[in-house]
Amino acid sequence: MLTFVLLLAIVMLYAMLFRVAGGRSIVFIAAILQATFYIPILFLVDVNDHLELKFLLVHQTFFISFLSFAILFSAKLSDSQFSTPQILLDKRRYFIWNAFYFTVSIIVSGAFFMATGGLIFSRIAFVDDVAGLRLSFYASGDSGAGYVNQFRNILLPVTIGAISFFLDRKLRLFFLIFAIPAALVLLTGTGQRFPLVFAATYAFVTFVVLRGVRLNFRVIFLSVMFLFVFGYLSSLLGRADASFLSSVVHIIERVFSVNQSSNIATFFYLDQRGMVYGKDWVEDLVGISPFARPSTIANELFSVLYGSSRGSSPPSLASSAFYNFHAFGLFLIPALLAFSLAWIARKLHGKVIHASKFLALIFLGLVIGSWTTGGINTLLNRGFLAILLYLFSLRLVLHTRAPSQKGRQHRERSVSG
Repeated sequence: MLTFVLLLAIVMLYAMLFRVAGGRSIVFIAAILQATFYIPILFLVDVNDHLELKFLLVHQTFFISFLSFAILFSAKLSDSQFSTPQILLDKRRYFIWNAFYFTVSIIVSGAFFMATGGLIFSRIAFVDDVAGLRLSFYASGDSGAGYVNQFRNILLPVTIGAISFFLDRKLRLFFLIFAIPAALVLLTGTGQRFPLVFAATYAFVTFVVLRGVRLNFRVIFLSVMFLFVFGYLSSLLGRADASFLSSVVHIIERVFSVNQSSNIATFFYLDQRGMVYGKDWVEDLVGISPFARPSTIANELFSVLYGSSRGSSPPSLASSAFYNFHAFGLFLIPALLAFSLAWIARKLHGKVIHASKFLALIFLGLVIGSWTTGGINTLLNRGFLAILLYLFSLRLVLHTRAPSQKGRQHRERSVSG
């Protein structure tokens, strides 16, 4: 009965959000991403178990708070329903700056792999346990991978999109023939699959915001390529075989079951540890410095699950918010998420916007909207600060007066229909 009531309330909130924000709004898209984590929890917990019931209530309170605030802020910050954005083609100086970021990302990522030997593709012939190699690499603690990830996982996909917007059709095709394979190698070089999944989601969401949900050759081709690469990585890590069907099944399990089940299994550890009153988040913020160590809670939970600390299994965002900020966190964090997404939606929709800023804001919206696990460190690792610095650098170095109306008419690219 409780599951049915909660599910009915969530469906009603989604209907209201769709009416207020629109189905192609970054707010609604983020709410869909959140749903992939929180809705399966309704069917995975045993409500007769006291601890699992507590887990359910913590997470559904957080989720319903997010949806409610998303409706409120979308209504307050949006001038009207969703309207297709008009993309203003980047000036030459924007293009040069993005080309610089792209080049630096390639160089930094390549130098990182050469210096650390962390590129798994270069060592497949010499090791049998690729999964153990990946864990050992990240367990070393001195690789500096977190800093390099800001280039290869964040700036690389954003600048590829920005450069592609600027080039004409023939030059764009020539550029992507080089850029996409390079990005695939660098994104998946350590054996992690999440950067690949996030980049694919970023490309799909950008397309949806611009043109709606439409299947064409490009979408189908890129989807098949993504599933092939994902399946190959999964087979290397021993998670699944490399077949197309196995890749699809593994993605579905990972999104809708594995993460939720692991959080349920480790919730007792967080409950026994009790309230830490912001300690984990403070340690994560201090841990940005190369001279400090972030919170170890993700390693502790991994050890609970697998008996080894050579890996991480972060708590869910709802659990982290609750045990760091008590019940107040179940309303404060969702409110901040919803406000941020509504603000991004206001910037994106219904106005002329430069391509670089548009793509960066889409990425920022996905970083915030997909945040369902971990504390503040997860948000920073996925590029929240990097994208803000990218936007600030464009504004600081390349900010000019708004183009005249006549200039806009010549340089806007219509993306409707």
